[in-house]
Amino acid sequence: MEIIEALKRVHKQKDVDEKLEGKRFCSALSFLDDWKTGSWELNFYDGSVHRIMSVSVGDEVRIKDEGSPFKPEGSQIHTIDISNLAVTANRALEIAKEYYEKNYKSFEVQRLFFALHGAKAPYWIVSVITKHLAIVAINIDAHNGNVSAKVHPFGIGKSKKAS
Repeated sequence: MEIIEALKRVHKQKDVDEKLEGKRFCSALSFLDDWKTGSWELNFYDGSVHRIMSVSVGDEVRIKDEGSPFKPEGSQIHTIDISNLAVTANRALEIAKEYYEKNYKSFEVQRLFFALHGAKAPYWIVSVITKHLAIVAINIDAHNGNVSAKVHPFGIGKSKKAS
C-alpha cells in the first residue's frame, strides 16, 4: 500500500480529523514481506505540545495514544508534505532492492523494515537485517531517488570502545 493511500484511509475514519487537529504527518514505518509494503504505522507530530500520535493502517485503521517523540538531543522533527514526494514507496522499494542485489546479494535477508522520515529533504530508508546479524541501511532521497547505504555489523560478545 502506498503512503498516500494509507493517509486517505486515515482521514476517512470517523472523528480522525478532530483527533489529528494541529498535528502534521512526520514519519511512517512498515515491516516488509519480500520487498512489498504491508501495513503502515503513520506518525503525526504536534509541535505546540511536543507530542506524537501514531495511527496503524492495515486491515483496520487504529489510532494509538499520544506520546513523547524519540529524537536525539539537538535534532528536530520535520513534517512531510506527501504531495511533494517524487519517489513513491513502491518505487523506493524497487530502487532499494536493485541496489541491495547489486551490492549486497551475498548477505541473506532475515527481516526488512521500511520507513519514510522527514528532514531537510524527506527520505526513504530500507533497513535489511541479515542472517549474519548486520543491518544494511539503504537511504533513498524521496525527491530525486539518489541512493546511499551503510552496513552496521552487530558486535556479539566483545564490545569495541568508541574512539
